[in-house]
Amino acid sequence: MILKPLAIKISLYLIIAILMIATRSHHSMIHFADITIPLLIVFGIYSRDFSYAHIIILLALTIDNYMILYEGVSANCITPGYLILLTSYYLIFSLSRFVSSIEINKFFYKNFNLIILLLTFQWFIATLSYYVFTKTFANSGFTGFLSYVNKWALPEILPSLIWIGIASLTFTLYQYTKRLSATQLKSN
Repeated sequence: MILKPLAIKISLYLIIAILMIATRSHHSMIHFADITIPLLIVFGIYSRDFSYAHIIILLALTIDNYMILYEGVSANCITPGYLILLTSYYLIFSLSRFVSSIEINKFFYKNFNLIILLLTFQWFIATLSYYVFTKTFANSGFTGFLSYVNKWALPEILPSLIWIGIASLTFTLYQYTKRLSATQLKSN
């Protein structure tokens, strides 16, 4: 029965690809916030299989390059700091192991606070690495970076937190219905 786990893994890869294309590209009338980091966190918590991290990061790189080369999206974010961004993706995937679950249960606040720390840490690393390679840094140094953090940290972290919230509700409802079904089967 090796085919069943393989089919599940391939199905997950396809779902990841569809979600990332929908949220990283700018083709739809409605632009969804990027789901890359929430996917890394969820798969880091539940799978811990680095093949998912490789696929997510490879897709992010491919989609970004396609959008820049063929769709006219600005390449402003592609600096030497982009390599650090990709590294921060692996880091957040690895550190997600410290979060036990995203389900709403008695550990929810501990886990949610850890997720907020992970998102903030990753955002700070990615943003600082990008900022250091821009003309703004050359002109104003870290003073300009602090005002950038003050202006953009919450608006750029919040969408990932919203995706995590959606995943949390989904996982919680799934677990609840699974327990409810098991209880009903036992009572019959």
